[in-house]
Amino acid sequence: MSTKTAPERGQRWFQGRRPRVLAVEDEEDFRFILGEWLSREFDALLLGDPERLFEEVRAHRPDAIILDLGLPGIDGLKLCRLLHETPETANTPLVVLTAFKEPALYERAMSAGARSYLCKPLGAVELRQRLWQLLDPPEPVS
Repeated sequence: MSTKTAPERGQRWFQGRRPRVLAVEDEEDFRFILGEWLSREFDALLLGDPERLFEEVRAHRPDAIILDLGLPGIDGLKLCRLLHETPETANTPLVVLTAFKEPALYERAMSAGARSYLCKPLGAVELRQRLWQLLDPPEPVS
């Protein structure tokens, strides 16, 4: 576990700026909670409508993306795969956030390009720690 404080994290990669995290969550109350959790350590952009995702990615160039798999009107796994296959987001850490705990869905999400899979309910600390693990991995020991 890192002993760095939030402002010290990411200095190798972000040169003092806060990492941008884009979250796609259709449920309004949970989207508000995500915003509260993320805004403590990240610049958070929250979307309720996945139709605007690629437009927002081009406009804001997020450092990480959080994607709810249970979105209305669109297959979350297909969206995950599209993000992974799009040059602008191919290397962007993608965190899947879902209420579905089936091992087969976990495997499909990881195969579609997710780098992390978190199940609801979860807490703020768990989410922020996972994002930092993806955004600021420990330096290799020489």
